[in-house]
Amino acid sequence: MIDKTIMIYDTQTDPLVFMVFKGDLRKYDGIYMNKATDSDKDQALQDSLQKNLYDEAGNFKAKTYKKFPVASVTPTTAVIVCGFLP
Repeated sequence: MIDKTIMIYDTQTDPLVFMVFKGDLRKYDGIYMNKATDSDKDQALQDSLQKNLYDEAGNFKAKTYKKFPVASVTPTTAVIVCGFLP
């Protein structure tokens, strides 16, 4: 059972950002906001990711790290990559 997710957040223009979340967020692995899609499921995941990541002012809700948070890794930690396309 996954109890924590480390997110590698990629904008393809800025340095990578790392965040640690409680729970299993593997459904967001490979999801990039602002990516053109004809899939309602993919669009719903993009919208959900955006709501979970940002507050109303556009700031990240979670604490961000500049380096991979190695100390947060346990056998029940998932690692995902997602982000925003400019």
